[in-house]
Amino acid sequence: MSGLLKRPVLMWSLVTLALAAVILIPILTIANCGGGNEARKLLDEASNAAPTMNSYHMTVSSYGQNEEFGKVKAEELSADIDGENLRIKDTVFDQTGQLQASQEIIKVGDKQYDKDVGSGAWSVGDATINQGDLLAYTNNISDFLKQSGSGKVLGEEEVNGVFAKHLVFTLTSQQVSNLAGGSDSQDSASQSTSTNFNFNEGGQVDIWIDTSTFFPARYEMVFKHIWVSQESYADVQYVVEITRVNEPLDIVAPI
Repeated sequence: MSGLLKRPVLMWSLVTLALAAVILIPILTIANCGGGNEARKLLDEASNAAPTMNSYHMTVSSYGQNEEFGKVKAEELSADIDGENLRIKDTVFDQTGQLQASQEIIKVGDKQYDKDVGSGAWSVGDATINQGDLLAYTNNISDFLKQSGSGKVLGEEEVNGVFAKHLVFTLTSQQVSNLAGGSDSQDSASQSTSTNFNFNEGGQVDIWIDTSTFFPARYEMVFKHIWVSQESYADVQYVVEITRVNEPLDIVAPI
C-alpha cells in the first residue's frame, strides 16, 4: 500500500461539509426512513427546531482506517457560525496523523479574511464561501434517505453535555455512492489514483438529537472499504460535533 489517504475529504471541502451538516436534520424529515413512530416524531421535532439555530460551534473531523496504518485523523475543521458570519480553521494531517498544514478564514458580511499560513498575516477580499454550494450535497442526502427503510432509534445517550436520542441508518453500497456524488458505474475502467466512492462496501449514519431542544448534537458517517488509490482501500469516517447552539459567538474582522 502506498498510503492511507491523501486527503479523505475528497469530493467536498470540509468547509462545505461543515456548513451542510446542520442541514441534514431537516432533510431527514422528508425521508421515508422507517424506524417507527418514535423516529418519525423525533425527526419532525428536529425539523421544526433547526430553523431556530441562529448560531453554533461545529467541529468536523475526518478519519481514514486500514490495516497498514490503523485509524488516522486526516483533517479537522473548527467552525463558529453566526448567521452569515463564519470563523473557520481547517487543519490537515499527514498519513501518520502529524500536522501538515492549516488555514484560517473569517467571513463577516460580504468580506472574507484569509490568514497566510507562512507569515500569519491576514488579507481581505470579497467572500467566496457560498451556501449555494451546499445544495448538491444536501440533495444527495435526501435522495439516499428517501430510498432507505433502515433507520431506527437505539436509545438515549449523553453527548456533548446533553441527553440525546441516538438514531442509526444503514447504507447500501449504492447509497454511499449516491451520497458522495459518484456515478452509477462501478466498472474497473473508472478506477484512478484518486479516491473513488463508487468502490465501497456500504456504510452507516448515526445521528444524536437533543431530547430537550431537538437540536442535532452529533452525527457520524462511516463509508466502508473506499477505493483511495491504485493500491489501497480504507474506511472513511466523518464525525460532526455541534455545541454552543444559540450562544453568543464573537465573530469580528481580524483587521
